[in-house]
Amino acid sequence: MRSIHMVKIREILRLQSLGISIRATAQSCNCSRNTVREVLRSAELHNLSWPLPQDMDDTALMKIIY
Repeated sequence: MRSIHMVKIREILRLQSLGISIRATAQSCNCSRNTVREVLRSAELHNLSWPLPQDMDDTALMKIIY
């Protein structure tokens, strides 16, 4: 998975929690549908969902997603 900005990862998780489709999320975040799927799959493997824990910083999120 190509490295994408942490803000996009947070936005992917937020949009998914709202029930937005993978295609619409990819368009909104200006990334591929495969990237969205990979982020969501990794988040699911680690039981990570939106809203993220308040103490989750970008470093912790990056370790989980990548």
